[in-house]
Order: sequence, then structure tokens, then C-alpha cells
Amino acid sequence: DIRDGDHASALLAQPMGIAIDGERVYFADSESSAIRWADTAEGGSVGTIVGTGLFDFGDVDGLGDAVRLQHPQGVAMHSNGNLLVADSYNDSLKWIDVLTRESTTWVKGFHEPAGLCIAGSYAYVADTNAHRIATVHLETGAVTELTIE
Repeated sequence: DIRDGDHASALLAQPMGIAIDGERVYFADSESSAIRWADTAEGGSVGTIVGTGLFDFGDVDGLGDAVRLQHPQGVAMHSNGNLLVADSYNDSLKWIDVLTRESTTWVKGFHEPAGLCIAGSYAYVADTNAHRIATVHLETGAVTELTIE
């Protein structure tokens, strides 16, 4: 289920992908189509940035409880504090502002993106059903395939 609260009473539904900023762990809670956080401090709590329930999913950008994702799997923290999310069943990457709870679609056209990370000027995306690692330039959004020679 999806329930916020202290570490002992919060409920999660298939957490995947994690990112950390030093004070909080951010994660995709895939079955609830949510992006959530947990304090790293003992006695801390768990909260939800976007996502409202196990059967509340879709492809809707916006603010807070109006946002709909579908089975997000990967998250990565940008140096500006925003989260990049692999919205797997919507075949897209989305930016989530952790403070305003705003979701914005950035790049579409993947095939169930799962894991991802940010390094330097690029996001690296495990484009699962395309059987590739894609690179996305953070400034231009240009997508290329990672080649290893």
C-alpha cells in the first residue's frame, strides 16, 4: 500500500531505484506509481512527493496529487536537487521537483526505461525493452545509444 508516516508505520509497494541527497533517500515506489522519500535519520519518516494509490496511475504532468505516473522504476538526483524519473510504462523520463511536487515530461520514446543515473552532462538510461543503454544530454535532451568498443 502507500501510507506515509514514521519508519515503522509507513507502507511501501515495490520500492525500486534510489537516490540520496544526504538527508533523504528518494525512491520509486513502483506498484503505487509514486515517488517517495525516507529520512535517513533514526526515528525519521516516510513521505510521498507524487502518487496517491495502488490503482491511481496514468500519464499526467502537473502538481502534487494531480500527477500520474505508471510504474516508475529508476530515480536519479540532479545537482540542482530535482529528480529524474524513469516512468517505465509511459516510456518516458520525467523531472520531479521535490519541493513543489511538479512533474514535467522531458523525453518520450523509450521502451520501458528502468534504471538510470546522472554523470557529467548526461543521463544514462537502461532502456530495457530496447536492449540498450541510452544516453541523454542534460541540456539538449538529445538521445543516443551508448556504444562500447
